[in-house]
Amino acid sequence: MKKIFSVVLALVMVAGLAPTFAPPAVASESDYVFDPATGTITGYTGTGGDITIPGTIGGVAVTVLGPDAFRGHTSITSVIIPEGVTTNGGAFSNNPNLKSISIPASLTIFTSADLLGADNLENIIVDSANPNYMSENGVLYNKTQTRIYKYTGGKADTTFSFPASVNAIHGYAFRGSKNLTSLTIPDSVTYIPQWVFTNCSGLTSINIPIGVTHIEFGAFQNCSNLKKVYALRPTPPTFGGTNVFTGVFPTCTLCVINAPAIDAYTASDWNGYFTGRIMVCPTSIDEIIRNSAINIYPNPTRNDFTVSFDVIKPTNVKIVLTDLSGREVLDIYDGFVADGMFRKAIKTTNLVNSIYFLNILIDGYITAEKIIIE
Repeated sequence: MKKIFSVVLALVMVAGLAPTFAPPAVASESDYVFDPATGTITGYTGTGGDITIPGTIGGVAVTVLGPDAFRGHTSITSVIIPEGVTTNGGAFSNNPNLKSISIPASLTIFTSADLLGADNLENIIVDSANPNYMSENGVLYNKTQTRIYKYTGGKADTTFSFPASVNAIHGYAFRGSKNLTSLTIPDSVTYIPQWVFTNCSGLTSINIPIGVTHIEFGAFQNCSNLKKVYALRPTPPTFGGTNVFTGVFPTCTLCVINAPAIDAYTASDWNGYFTGRIMVCPTSIDEIIRNSAINIYPNPTRNDFTVSFDVIKPTNVKIVLTDLSGREVLDIYDGFVADGMFRKAIKTTNLVNSIYFLNILIDGYITAEKIIIE
């Protein structure tokens, strides 16, 4: 009997020492203001943190999240929306501390407007069974990944590589992404919507691709460090308002790539933003790097590697390493380079064996070079 008791006691002690893992708590039903007649959550009175919204309240299925249900609740850090919710009326706008949100398969209408003011969001998770949306590296796209709906502005990444399939950007998609310093909009994009890059205070340069014919109001408003805008189209894109570039860096320069087009830009609405600061710029990165030569060696590599190139004129250089999905894995260099040879040794100690891309941004132009680590 003593032996049996000792075994039982030992098992109890081991169980007591074993670690426990608790998922985000399902908040008490009393934390919600709920209309059972419509299945709508209209308010939240809980303490916040990481919450999982219940699928039913009082035995009635939750199907709608009202427009003010969670608006302005600064204590909420993550949300899991339950399966069965079909409508969200901007319930999570103005939640500055929201870091993560999970979207079920049943919620088939959800855009960047539903997350206005959630500028520190780091991750969007979408159920793989959702017929309209998908996420990659925490970024929200439509199911076919041709439209980007919401970039997660709380990410530490300073650059973003658009998937090759993207040909449209939703309004507000990058709003408040303060850590981004540069990005290149793909040539497949023809329209830049309203408020899409507003308050991107870290952005220093932007390329307006050759396919863009129209830019909506507020697109780059309050991008306070935006210093260079590269216009690739021979004819100036039209504006949908007067505040497209309001609040950018005071001496922001418009670089027109097509020399004969400079008169057209000077005579257009663009001149109102860039008076005296419209100039012809190099047409490609090849005009900045001597002999168009970027050397990466050794490649493939099993240890460290070196990148070098000879710049023709003093310029700003930024180099980041991204994986195959476009996720930034290493911030290598960001600074001013005098004319002459640039050389940088890169350590690969913490990188897994794979194919990567060395993204080199020089004076607003970007090139991607493949590097294999084996």
